[in-house]
Amino acid sequence: MATPRKIRQINYRATAEKSPKCSNCQSMEELKDFFKSEMAVLSGQFKLVLEEQAQQKIQIAQLLRERSEAEGLSSLFPVTDKDELICLDHQIELGNRNWFVKIMTELLGSSGPKANLKYIITDELAMQYNVDGILGKASLKSLSFFYKALLDAISNCAVGPPKSVLRSAMQLQKKKE
Repeated sequence: MATPRKIRQINYRATAEKSPKCSNCQSMEELKDFFKSEMAVLSGQFKLVLEEQAQQKIQIAQLLRERSEAEGLSSLFPVTDKDELICLDHQIELGNRNWFVKIMTELLGSSGPKANLKYIITDELAMQYNVDGILGKASLKSLSFFYKALLDAISNCAVGPPKSVLRSAMQLQKKKE
């Protein structure tokens, strides 16, 4: 039987550093560097996507919170008496004006104020008010915050000057009563 041959140990690192690299090894090193740079780019893009997703999550939560607030405000309509109307004017004054305009615009709908003013103020309340407060009736202008919000809502969904559209809508609502 032949005696086993002694295996020679080679330090490959030292050899690789001393000897010139073959073309395959060089291309492998280039590929490795390329992939490292691509991974850096992809990880940067991934971080941006995560940041955008976090921003969208915050915005969605904000919109849902605002929507629930708006649903709470829409329960105030139609206004049935003077006290409610004064309270509503005060709430609009406190800074919820844009929400009230949006809700009133939705209540007026595509048919406009002539057909849908009853969804904002009831027929009975319309009988007690007119725009200028003449003929012994109370003035809507005295409730300035409500009046301005209502005019803005009318301008969003009706054609023509909002004041005259409101006057004719109130007259029509009174005639129906």
